[in-house]
Amino acid sequence: MVTVKLTEKMSLEKALKKFKKELDRDNVIQEYMDHARYVKPSARKHQKKVKAKHILKKIAEAERKENEKTSWMSFIDNPSSTIGR
Repeated sequence: MVTVKLTEKMSLEKALKKFKKELDRDNVIQEYMDHARYVKPSARKHQKKVKAKHILKKIAEAERKENEKTSWMSFIDNPSSTIGR
C-alpha cells in the first residue's frame, strides 16, 4: 500500500507529486490497467510474443551497429590490411 507522510512544510502539490511517484514505483496503476478488462490467454501470449520479437530486433540492430563501428575502426587503424586482399 502506498502512503505519503506529510510534514508541516510540505505543500499539497508536493505531496501529490510524491504520491504519484510512489504509485509508479509500485506499479499500482499498471496493475489496475491490466485488470481493468479481461484479456484472453491466447491474446496475452500473442502480445508477449510480439514484445519479445521487438526486443530481439532492437538487440540485433544494436549489435549490428556496434559491429559496423568496430569494422570501420579497424579499417581506419590499419587501412592497408584490408585493401588488395
